[in-house]
Amino acid sequence: MPYGVSRIHARPAFVARADRGRQRQEALRAARSKRPDIVLLDITLPGLDGFHVASVLRTEPGFDGLKIVAITGHAGDSERQRSREVGIDHYMVKPVDFAFIESLLGRATPAGSG
Repeated sequence: MPYGVSRIHARPAFVARADRGRQRQEALRAARSKRPDIVLLDITLPGLDGFHVASVLRTEPGFDGLKIVAITGHAGDSERQRSREVGIDHYMVKPVDFAFIESLLGRATPAGSG
């Protein structure tokens, strides 16, 4: 298990990993069934358009308090702008800042309660 994932697992969490070819549907299905407080979403994986996943989650009932964190290797202004347009709260360019993620987890409020 990668170091960062094991650090996140130290907190109560649900981690969903989607298989290639079905990522979009699996990511949305996991979010709908588990109702997470925070979604860490790689926005440019093969077969998965993270921008689309974020925009769908923003239209779903019950996700008012959901925080979406985009994790990407793209540092361009156009990607940052698009992330704002689809409702992504934080845009993080790799390498991941685990201290920042831990701070988000520490102040998370249940989705739909805020």
